[in-house]
Amino acid sequence: MIIKFHNDPLFVSESINKIISNSSRDSELDILFVSHDDPLRCADSKESPFSVTKVSLNGIYHIVYNKSIIDKCDFTGNEILAILAHEISHLLIEESGLTVEISCDKFASDLGLGLSLATALIKINNFYTVYGLKERLDSLSKDISIYRPEWMSGRYNEKSQ
Repeated sequence: MIIKFHNDPLFVSESINKIISNSSRDSELDILFVSHDDPLRCADSKESPFSVTKVSLNGIYHIVYNKSIIDKCDFTGNEILAILAHEISHLLIEESGLTVEISCDKFASDLGLGLSLATALIKINNFYTVYGLKERLDSLSKDISIYRPEWMSGRYNEKSQ
């Protein structure tokens, strides 16, 4: 997958392209970041850090960002990448309702951003209601693997003598 960013106000385009290049999807997208207070925006972002337009304008999709929510939630860099991977996948997945949210979460998780997306959703939910949060976290938890390398070797695996 190739994404052409027409601007990069959040300085994430290089990181996103590195992560998205791992996707098996064969797509090319043109994306423009637009502030939520821009009168020319084509999507709303009042209660979400990011939203995406499903309709392109001259072949360019808009990702609307709300800087005040991004700052309020104090996201890490990986959390922002996870949310953006989720939003970008809305352009690729043809489903609706909670099913599309879970599928988009899975897309981000498959790129290695599942834990970051889960923590981002929890942060957003501290200020706004996240649609289907419990179901989405339950689904993400199936894809998240947390382990410490020392659990795989050393004293944790030694048999009692």
